[in-house]
Amino acid sequence: MIRALRFCFKPEFIHKMMLTRLAAIQSRRFLRSMTRITHPVRSKLGTNVLGLKFSNPVGVAAGFDVNGKYILALSDIGFGHVEVGPLSYKAQNLPVSRKDRLRWNKKERSLTHNAVSNNEGISAAIKNIKEARKQKPRCLVGINLAAYQNQIKDELIIRDFEDSFTLAYDFADYFVINISNPNVDGIRNLQNAQTLSEIMDPLLAIRLCEDVYKPILIKIGLDIPLEILDEMIDYCRLSGIDGIVAGNSPRIQDNNTKKTRFVSGNAAYRKTLEITRHIKEYTDGRFTIIATGGIMTPSQAKEIIGAGASLIQLHTGLAYSGFRLVKKIQKALQGD
Repeated sequence: MIRALRFCFKPEFIHKMMLTRLAAIQSRRFLRSMTRITHPVRSKLGTNVLGLKFSNPVGVAAGFDVNGKYILALSDIGFGHVEVGPLSYKAQNLPVSRKDRLRWNKKERSLTHNAVSNNEGISAAIKNIKEARKQKPRCLVGINLAAYQNQIKDELIIRDFEDSFTLAYDFADYFVINISNPNVDGIRNLQNAQTLSEIMDPLLAIRLCEDVYKPILIKIGLDIPLEILDEMIDYCRLSGIDGIVAGNSPRIQDNNTKKTRFVSGNAAYRKTLEITRHIKEYTDGRFTIIATGGIMTPSQAKEIIGAGASLIQLHTGLAYSGFRLVKKIQKALQGD
């Protein structure tokens, strides 16, 4: 009923209802069992990416389960991986005005938003991930790290990433360093090869000292100039970064508030597809790409995997289609 009337409600309310459903599944053994029966593991979709075994290529994008509270339920629904975050070292809880909140764009099947990434901090997320691990979820867990919003100096942003990465290393299957998180003042300036090196070199050095190798990817913005992207790819391949997540919401000008906002959903899909194809072509298909941005339908999922993505992630598509979208995409990828 809520799905049929979703546009009568604010997007935040729909997201809250989805999380309420996940909480119900996760807290009741019977519901978890029934969910697993209705969302069986599709063995034909198993894939090895980044040296990891994914049960299927469909995952949850960062920003949906920010603090890692619903990993078990998302796993039972059928996701092959859950990317927790974006997480900063310290908790942040910034106020959001009514004018700046999420808005439906039904015509384009998109959302506009202000990209504020409030979270409870890396320590709280680690605690949630540890609790979920005890019950052995069927999905892999990634951690998406972003700088604390009030950090405006590059050296403080770099230290924020380093502290979070060090604390979280043992608790994720892979890491995404979110250098394009648009809510951080000046963070767009991090999208260049020189600053990327200053951020990533300490993290790569930390990984060298660990007993277990964990893949590290970077998350780029969808409106990054291609010449800058190429320079960053060159650095990634030389330094040992394992892949790219494409990508964060592109900017738009809000005609109502005259402020810069960000768009997700169908309005971002063509850009995601373009960047995915570009990375594949530039690297001769030898670099891992996780596509997230505007994947709303099974046909788009098939198209972008064909364009070079090894894994895909959903977010806004879930707001429009609900969790049934997961099963639909999996059936399409399996050829059912």
